[in-house]
Amino acid sequence: MLAISKRIKWAERPQSERNAWLFLLEAGFFAAVFNLTSPFLSMFAMKMGASDYQLGMVSALPGLLGMFCLIPGSLFVESCKDNKRVVAMLALLSAACYPLIALTPWLGSAAVVAYLVMLGVIQLPAQVFIISWQSFFSDVIPAGNQNTVYARRQQVYTIVSVVVNFFAGIGLSYLPKNELQSITTYQIFFVFAFLLGIVQVWMITRIKGYQPHTTDMQSGWRAIVHALTESMKLLWTNKPFRNFTIIAFVFHLTWHIGWTQFFLFQVQVLGANEAWLSYLNVASCVTSILTFGFWSKVIDKHGPRFPLLIGMLGLGLNPILNAISTSLWPLIPVHLLMGMTFSAFQLALFRNMLDAVPVHNKTLNIAIYTTILNISAFVMPIVGVSVIHMWAQIMPQRAEAAALFMTGVLRLIAGGAMILITLRSQRKQKLDRMST
Repeated sequence: MLAISKRIKWAERPQSERNAWLFLLEAGFFAAVFNLTSPFLSMFAMKMGASDYQLGMVSALPGLLGMFCLIPGSLFVESCKDNKRVVAMLALLSAACYPLIALTPWLGSAAVVAYLVMLGVIQLPAQVFIISWQSFFSDVIPAGNQNTVYARRQQVYTIVSVVVNFFAGIGLSYLPKNELQSITTYQIFFVFAFLLGIVQVWMITRIKGYQPHTTDMQSGWRAIVHALTESMKLLWTNKPFRNFTIIAFVFHLTWHIGWTQFFLFQVQVLGANEAWLSYLNVASCVTSILTFGFWSKVIDKHGPRFPLLIGMLGLGLNPILNAISTSLWPLIPVHLLMGMTFSAFQLALFRNMLDAVPVHNKTLNIAIYTTILNISAFVMPIVGVSVIHMWAQIMPQRAEAAALFMTGVLRLIAGGAMILITLRSQRKQKLDRMST
């Protein structure tokens, strides 16, 4: 009787409210899938015998595929009539890749290469899924409720991410008794991620009241290609947008170079296992959640200048503080600090980007900007491994620490330059407005 009563109450709710709840549930399953797999991809590759450069490819592949998928994906989404079907199809394709990834350890000497190939394959639907989901969400949820529903969705996503990441790390560390069992546990996690992904797809299909938009495929494509050409020209002719893109790209070079360096230092030097990787991720995530609202209010009241400074300082000090650590325990407060400053960096950079990006074809301009940053995300993790090998020729016992220290110094220099150029650009824009 209780189940029947709950079912009746659910059926009596307005369709818009049911859709909002389905988006929240979909976020929870999406977070579970992501955090069962993504935080431990490099560790799984290492257990299969991946080299340092192959570990660099694990970090670099999303940037490589994003570089090629982001703009074509936006063209694909814009040309499709039914975004709901596209979103469900892409989520299903992404989920279907996980059982294939689970099979790669059985391929012997080709296991690591096959694993990297599958990580590349899964990025194709995953990258386009994000774009199509955003379009689908804006079509389903009324404009007046979008901010509220999206904010709640982010809360659900973050909470599930923290819980799943924490327990997944503990499970991967303490359930297996040997290396073979460890590989098997990873395979089980990938299969479980596939099952959760199927539930996520089912949640998407349950969303009702969606009306596919009508579009003329030919004229739509022509309009988008024309807009793309305009945006590429605008990148070079609009000085604020061009300058911001250049300095953001330069800073991201110093940011992305440290991605694989952190993993190699924490695992190979300090001896971190999956549980410790989980503890560190959770520590940074918790302070990021707690300070996100604070930094948002600071930016709204005083502008992004001070949060950007704090964010750059935190990102610069993080690799230096890691490099001087001799055990894992000091990294807990370091990651608490990183989460607090990274939230400031994210918000401030996003606000500065919105101030700089031209309003005309804004979405496409942001896609081009993001694609340029993905060049750095692909190249620099591999460069970071080369830097470690360079230092190994000079000081073999401290190569990873030396590479991280160098990365921190480069970040501080690039961050300082970014702040100075941003301030100068803002001052010039203010003077231009006053003169007119």
